[in-house]
Amino acid sequence: MRGAWFLRQAIKPKTIAPALLLLLLAFSLALAQSLPEPVDPLKRAEPEPGKLALSVSLGYAPTGYRGLGVDPAKGPYTDRVASHGLSADLALSYALSETLSLGAGLAGALAYTQTLRTFADETQAYRDETRTDLIPRIALWTRGSRSP
Repeated sequence: MRGAWFLRQAIKPKTIAPALLLLLLAFSLALAQSLPEPVDPLKRAEPEPGKLALSVSLGYAPTGYRGLGVDPAKGPYTDRVASHGLSADLALSYALSETLSLGAGLAGALAYTQTLRTFADETQAYRDETRTDLIPRIALWTRGSRSP
């Protein structure tokens, strides 16, 4: 019975965030120890000709704001808006030489927005809106020659 009490105490929202931060720190340290050589953050990576690179990224961007406005039919109102944005990006690049690379990618985005509009007479209107985007990309990168 005591073990179950401990689990209930350990899974509270206040204890999850610090536990996740500690787990992320431990993972970062373990990853840093396994790198084959030290990485200089101030030095740009040199592309190797003939090298194919794949990059994947995921993102989440929550936003929220309040606004004021006037509706011609119902009068003044306030808006309370909450939005959640998710994005995913997949890109493939090929280094033709040390100064020239080709790339192609696909980016996807999903935005879900909720709006609560409250008028002066205390009536409320809800609005949910979802937007999706799929964006293909083609790129040609060039970089100047290295200075000695």
